[in-house]
Order: sequence, then C-alpha cells, then structure tokens
Amino acid sequence: MEQVSNERYQEKAALRQASYARKKASATEEKGLIIVHTGPGKGKTTAALGLAEPGARHSHGASYLDPGRHTAARSEL
Repeated sequence: MEQVSNERYQEKAALRQASYARKKASATEEKGLIIVHTGPGKGKTTAALGLAEPGARHSHGASYLDPGRHTAARSEL
C-alpha cells in the first residue's frame, strides 16, 4: 500500500515539475513595478529615492514623479 502511494506521489511531483517548467519557459514578458508612497508626514520622497537608486544603479531604469510640488519634478534615474 505504501509503495503504491509513494509511486503516485512521484508521478504527481513529476507532473508538477513539468507544468512549472512549461510556465517558466513561456514567461518571456518583463513586467514593471509601480510603487506609490502616500500619506501625511515626511519620508515619502526618501523612501521613493531609496528604492529607485539600486534599480538605476543596476541599469533597470527607474522614474521618479512628484506631482505634489509646485513645479513638475520628474526625473529619470
């Protein structure tokens, strides 16, 4: 009985692994990430720039948009 359930487990595990491999092989689209910092108080700009800096440093590209300022402060990092 235990041998049968172990064989069935191995079959199901192989099917799961094959399904994962197919999904991974077909995943060619890159997706972006948008993070919005809101709320009262300080630290939103610091947090945004702190998250954007490593991405810009590693050539992933990052944009910073601050519509709350008097002038449109938008920069490509």
